[in-house]
Amino acid sequence: MADNAAFEGFLPERLTPIILAAQKQFNFTHIVAGATAFGKGLLPRVAAKLDVSPISDVIDIKDQETFVRTIYAGIIELHILVCKYGFRFLLHSYILLFFYS
Repeated sequence: MADNAAFEGFLPERLTPIILAAQKQFNFTHIVAGATAFGKGLLPRVAAKLDVSPISDVIDIKDQETFVRTIYAGIIELHILVCKYGFRFLLHSYILLFFYS
């Protein structure tokens, strides 16, 4: 799909147009990348061009609109519900407490 010298080096600046063209052609509901330096450099650029907000560091996908990530060094699981209108409701599912005697 992207056999061109302009895309060598896998730089986010050069790969963003490919992702945008694929999105325009196939109309994806979700675009996923690994939580690596590469993914964290690419997806915010793509999200900005598509006028959406990326959700980073997802550890579980419950359904098409509900994602789970951790906060506070993994102590709290955060369920993120994405609505049609782009609102996000943050729901704390549980807090792990450790007691030492």
